[in-house]
Amino acid sequence: MTAGLAWLAGAGVGEGARLGLAMLLIQASIGAVNDWHDAAADGLDHPGRPVPAGLVRGRTAALAGALCGMGGLALAAGFGPAVLTVAAAGYACGLAYDLHLKPTAWAWIPFALGFALVPAFAWLAATGTLPGLYPLAALLAIPAGAALALANGAIDAAAGPGAGAAGGGPAWRLGPRRAVVVGMILHAGIVVGAGGTLAVLGRPGPGSWLGLAVAAALAAAGLAGSARPERRHRQRGWEVQALAVAVLAVAWIAGLVPAGT
Repeated sequence: MTAGLAWLAGAGVGEGARLGLAMLLIQASIGAVNDWHDAAADGLDHPGRPVPAGLVRGRTAALAGALCGMGGLALAAGFGPAVLTVAAAGYACGLAYDLHLKPTAWAWIPFALGFALVPAFAWLAATGTLPGLYPLAALLAIPAGAALALANGAIDAAAGPGAGAAGGGPAWRLGPRRAVVVGMILHAGIVVGAGGTLAVLGRPGPGSWLGLAVAAALAAAGLAGSARPERRHRQRGWEVQALAVAVLAVAWIAGLVPAGT
């Protein structure tokens, strides 16, 4: 997603690939820190994960997380201080979720803020400035991040409040069914908002409209997975919803770029 947005903004192939790698390393770091921090809870709820399964030592996961984080930030620094600042802010959101916010009612905030920072990261690196419609992009990104936070929390929400590392998060508080309903409302709002702004402000071609349709279908499929009782289906539901958001973001921005917005 990051590389695609950078290419749409005019970045070269190499620049977009470097940005994508920077984001990949930062995300890998957040995931490794999460596995290290949640090792005890995962031993009960996710015994097959690398750390509780004994495939990776906790300290090794923590070290890998630190190295990936430093590598991602180093790549971001190559695009200048503004890009590094945005990357560091997004990284901080992920670490705040891992280390403190996951079991709270505020667990959705790092997702929302993190998604809002992605277009800024890509556009600043490619052009040195933010697009004029960045506030609108951030406005759409916030409910997208919140929807994915609910989908992520719904993976374990059926086990009951207080169980696992994410116990107490938004999906736990809402309950599995209401979490899916709220997610449905959020995804619907994102698709309608993206389609409306494209029609009014953009010059979308058939590809953009097709992308929005595919994103809507993926979101519906992901929500159906999140509504299933089996954890494996909820996991796939979260992954498909994340893919839906990425497809929608690229299709939406692709429809705005020809209009110079």
